[in-house]
Amino acid sequence: HSGRGELVQCKFDVLIGCKLPPDGITELLLNASPSHRSLWGASLVKDHVDFMQRQPEFVKDAVRLTKWWSQQVVRRCQSSIRFKSFLIELLVVHAVGQAEETE
Repeated sequence: HSGRGELVQCKFDVLIGCKLPPDGITELLLNASPSHRSLWGASLVKDHVDFMQRQPEFVKDAVRLTKWWSQQVVRRCQSSIRFKSFLIELLVVHAVGQAEETE
């Protein structure tokens, strides 16, 4: 016996990242094909987590509420609609930024 347990019905994804330049990421992503952009997603996870951690607490609460709404309300009314968590986070941060600009 090797002392290792067997994983039964365990699913996971392996995300391969790459080194992206520290500057010009936005331009790089805008000019890339959708297939290339999707490959770079794993490389940008740390940047996204850092970005969300810098948001004020009320923005994080709004993101949580919007994710709950997406899961509890939208899926029950229209089961074919699914919002990516990443999209919800960016939309809420953008909406807060727009609201702050109009004040």
